Amino acid sequence: MSNFNAEDIEAIKAVRARYFRAMDTGDYDLFRSLLTEDLVTDLKGGNYHFEFNNREDFIEAVASALNSQSAARHFGHMPEIILTGPDTAEGIWYFQDWALHVPSNTVMDGSGIIHDHYRKEHGQWRICRYSYRRVVETVYPWHEGAQLTVHRLGETGRAVA
Repeated sequence: MSNFNAEDIEAIKAVRARYFRAMDTGDYDLFRSLLTEDLVTDLKGGNYHFEFNNREDFIEAVASALNSQSAARHFGHMPEIILTGPDTAEGIWYFQDWALHVPSNTVMDGSGIIHDHYRKEHGQWRICRYSYRRVVETVYPWHEGAQLTVHRLGETGRAVA
């Protein structure tokens, strides 16, 4: 689509920024508001593959993986957003993430390329298809002597029984 709309592009960038914030803080009400009900995901890392055809199963998987025994940070960079219609768009993002499993002191550190499809529903842009493949992923023991002095998911993430 040749029509350039800076307001829509900025709104789509904000969706992805809120997505990362919601995930890292365990804010699943916000997380849910950013995704369409019929969300399709295909997320592949070194030791996982999240394929879902609806929002609720995907949220359940993320809440279980990034729980109160996790510390995490996610960053999205260099967005390439293309409006494909009045209520549709596609985006490519480079992302970096880091997650610590606190009980085992194991870190997963990586990066990848996200491919998103967005749909505007009731005036709000949402992610309707989301896929990524890793560029780099490493898993290693956290630094000996390092201290975790704050981790938000410890307070807000799903409790582990």
